[in-house]
Amino acid sequence: MGDFNKDNHTHFVVASYGTKTVDILLGNGDGTFAFQISYGNGLSLAAFVVAAGDFNSDGQSEIVVAYNDSDNAMIQTAYDTGIFCK
Repeated sequence: MGDFNKDNHTHFVVASYGTKTVDILLGNGDGTFAFQISYGNGLSLAAFVVAAGDFNSDGQSEIVVAYNDSDNAMIQTAYDTGIFCK
């Protein structure tokens, strides 16, 4: 959970093991969530664990994704729109 687009709402990030994606659900501020986007990693690896936090101290949440059967992890930072870059 984190605020990925600086709107002061809580958002969710979910590792979807079966589809090998990371899914972002943006909070509407009323306890409901809207699907935003799914991110693939371009690899044949499935996202296994995700965590959110302000890892670079810029005031906005980033996500860290660890992958199954791999020593790889990826930090993705968010633009103010809630779209992530790698």
